Amino acid sequence: MNTLKFGNGEWYGKKDTILAYNDENSNFKPLPFSFDRDTLATRVNKDGLIETVGSGEPRIDYKDDSKGALKLEPSRTNFVPNSENMSTWNQTSLLSVTGGNVGVYGSVNAYNVIPNATSTSHRIWISSLGLSSNNHTFTIYAKENGCKDLFVYCNSTGTDYASWFNLETGLKGSASGGPTSTSMTPVGNGWHKIQISGNTDLTSVELYLSNGTESIVWSPNGTEGMLMQFGQLEVGSYPTSYIPTSGGVVTRIKDLCDTQNLSNVIGQTEGVIFYDAILAHKSTDTSEDLFELSIDDGSNQNIFFINNYNNSLTVALLNGGSYQFTNNSFNPTEGARYKLAFAYKQNDFALYINGNQIATSSSGTVPTMNQITFGNYYNNSANISNSVKVNEFKFYNTRLSNAELQALTTI
Repeated sequence: MNTLKFGNGEWYGKKDTILAYNDENSNFKPLPFSFDRDTLATRVNKDGLIETVGSGEPRIDYKDDSKGALKLEPSRTNFVPNSENMSTWNQTSLLSVTGGNVGVYGSVNAYNVIPNATSTSHRIWISSLGLSSNNHTFTIYAKENGCKDLFVYCNSTGTDYASWFNLETGLKGSASGGPTSTSMTPVGNGWHKIQISGNTDLTSVELYLSNGTESIVWSPNGTEGMLMQFGQLEVGSYPTSYIPTSGGVVTRIKDLCDTQNLSNVIGQTEGVIFYDAILAHKSTDTSEDLFELSIDDGSNQNIFFINNYNNSLTVALLNGGSYQFTNNSFNPTEGARYKLAFAYKQNDFALYINGNQIATSSSGTVPTMNQITFGNYYNNSANISNSVKVNEFKFYNTRLSNAELQALTTI
């Protein structure tokens, strides 16, 4: 029997709270989840626009699904001090940097950057960063407006790293200095989200405009340019949602969503845990243990968890601190949606993902569990959290058949 429903287009909440539901025995009851984030944050709303939501308000994001998904992210800081006003950035051989243009997702605060008609390099840049050696990720949205190429150059006291991006073809060009990752993602109407990451210190980030030949030095005509907006520089190996800044750096505190005292809806001897989510990031860093979900009793001894470690998804169940089931054979695609169902009963476990049987086990016992934490590990804010979008979550208090598990998880 389905004892808890969370999501699937049914999103109801307010500051510090979001609801799940229990319609067991046709008795429809709301089950409150606590939500915490002590800062503003952004989401993509139903109209496709990036908007800011208030402190403590859950973010239901509609970028990838018209039904919406609960967006949960770790704490991050945008070190670009004027992401909302690019006219204040450093400029070299530019004719103008003008705001008020139609931008990504239909916004109206994009900047048109036009190089002057001289044979030299043309750039807009952020200086005096002074960031010590670490994983850093820079992102910006850009659109060709006559100038076809963008060269993103990250300056370090050690090894600089850089990459070319062709806004006409949507293809990445040559890279130098060994960035750890780069990406170029189309987001509609000719716009692309540009991302470059590296592991070093950072003194500046420079954006060079070019004419389609991957040449920094060239002679523009003084009329063509490039549209840009939403620049962001984070400490981390992958990007998160946009953090607006105006005159200084801004930190967004992590999202935390959890609830307790659910022993009456969590099957204590058998059941199924169903989790439907979009994985925003998968870790290739063996120092990162990025948790999607944990269900436990608060002791860290009796727990079910899903986490992303060393480029694979780990699904595990512990009873009294001893592993009863564990599997890390599934390698998810970053940014893809997946449906996971874990069925449990003494000496009878099964894991299905996207309609496929991943693993079974005929040995093991079931722990007592009564609380849920999304995007973290047993309600511990000190642990590293993951970037996830939860589309739907369900509990069943009976062990479904393998055929039912396959049908439940088929995309």
